[in-house]
Amino acid sequence: MKLTKLLPLAAAAIVLPSLGLAQDAAPSFDEIGPYIMTTLLFCMAGFLVFFMACGFAMLEGGLVRSKN
Repeated sequence: MKLTKLLPLAAAAIVLPSLGLAQDAAPSFDEIGPYIMTTLLFCMAGFLVFFMACGFAMLEGGLVRSKN
């Protein structure tokens, strides 16, 4: 390869990684915290509903005494 073809490629290889590092700081908990807490609450409620449905199915199937 000639030097004139290699020089732009070398310059791009040097400049492009530095552009990828020019980002803002990571989001703080104040920004992402509500999303995390909402997702956690949604998952916990989903697990509870899932197990309540399993318990009701066992009740209807006769595996659990109704007075308990």
